[in-house]
Amino acid sequence: METRATECRTMQLLHKLDTSSKIIYAPRQQDDIYAGIMPELPLDKLPEDILHHVYSLMPLKDAARAACVSHGFLRCWRRYPILVLNSKTIGLAKRKLSLYAEDVPLYEPALKVDDMESYAISKIDHIINNHSGIGVKVFKLQLFACPNIDAAVLDKWFVHVIKAGIKELSLEMSLCKKRTEYNFPCSILSSKAGGGTIQSLFLSSCSFHPTVALGCNISLTSLHLYEVHISGEEIGQFLSNSFALERLVISDCNDIIQFKVPCLMQQLKYLQVTKCEMLEVISIDAPKLSSFIYGDVGIQISLGDPLQVKDIRLMGYNQPNTVCFARTELPSIMPNVESLIVSSTDEVKQRCERRDSILDGEHTNLRQILHPRHANLQNVTITGFNSTKSMIELTSHILENAPSLKCITLDTANFYDKNLLTMGECLPMRKGGILEARKAFDAAKRYIAGKVPAHVEYKFLEPCRKCHIGY
Repeated sequence: METRATECRTMQLLHKLDTSSKIIYAPRQQDDIYAGIMPELPLDKLPEDILHHVYSLMPLKDAARAACVSHGFLRCWRRYPILVLNSKTIGLAKRKLSLYAEDVPLYEPALKVDDMESYAISKIDHIINNHSGIGVKVFKLQLFACPNIDAAVLDKWFVHVIKAGIKELSLEMSLCKKRTEYNFPCSILSSKAGGGTIQSLFLSSCSFHPTVALGCNISLTSLHLYEVHISGEEIGQFLSNSFALERLVISDCNDIIQFKVPCLMQQLKYLQVTKCEMLEVISIDAPKLSSFIYGDVGIQISLGDPLQVKDIRLMGYNQPNTVCFARTELPSIMPNVESLIVSSTDEVKQRCERRDSILDGEHTNLRQILHPRHANLQNVTITGFNSTKSMIELTSHILENAPSLKCITLDTANFYDKNLLTMGECLPMRKGGILEARKAFDAAKRYIAGKVPAHVEYKFLEPCRKCHIGY
């Protein structure tokens, strides 16, 4: 209610300011900024809470610029609530770097790798030092350009920013080889240090060794660990005090052999454990768990009472027979599953793969697949759809034997885990993939589109024309 009242009051005052003010804005001189000469603007007359609310809605770069032209905004900058510091926001790269896109072109091509790292560290340090450290709700560090950043620098940043009231903390280190591995300081997560209010914690490419119950355990609702060095005992002990946790993602954490949580995870609804090479056991009791994603069919799994699990994603990384496991074993482990996604990169291995297109004219007689009708199947997505005869036969079989089908999606992108991509990022495709996508479209138009029942929604996903000019 208080936030809503502030928003309404903000709109009223801004409207009044806009209709009554006749002030002409003159261009600022750079020397004025450095000298601290800053003329009073109409916005500076707004009440402090209104000004702070307006300022908090600005993106980081706009907020920094506004602080150079307004006394009020300069005061607000020292309490700016959302600090997301990456190569884009500090002006180093043309777009935000992600875990899977570290080779983004720079604004300054002449910069060497060491110069880039020094520039990034210096810029971030300047931003943080000019912030009071008070009022930060979100603190995200994406340090892909800084593989050798000194641990003392990181520790200093965390101590300065993390105060009571912070909600979200994220540290994404470079995946490149480092001189030393950064050991994330657990002390900053304590209530005494201000970390007791953290609700979301994301760590990647570092070490994390919690030994005692931390303040954030009480409020933590989301935990994401990617390529983090942590043992099974450590993660189990940490989670045993995280009673509010609702979402847990553990990926590429290869020090974990047995993942066992000794207490009831009463609020956990989403669990993902993938690509942990040494993992042998998953044992967790979470009565509200509804979504489960894991990546090794050989793992011993115990979920307490698995009847609530409705959504499963099985990621078969470099493992054959994943589909067979999903059909024969999974129903007995989790009998009430309503949605199952199986991703398998090595289901069938062949020395020489034949990809004869049905459009070549030699394979027009489609075979019938002998299999019972899929009475309950409602939604189907085929990723990597192509123009081969076997793919057309499989798609035709689904359309002809799934009376409850509501939607079928044919995606030409040959990528098995789109969740790994940054939001809005286009799937990379080579020239051969683009040419095959054209054939797939023609094959689907000729052999599939006419078989889709009227009550079924039909989607065909082509390569993005903006990112793939040749399509």
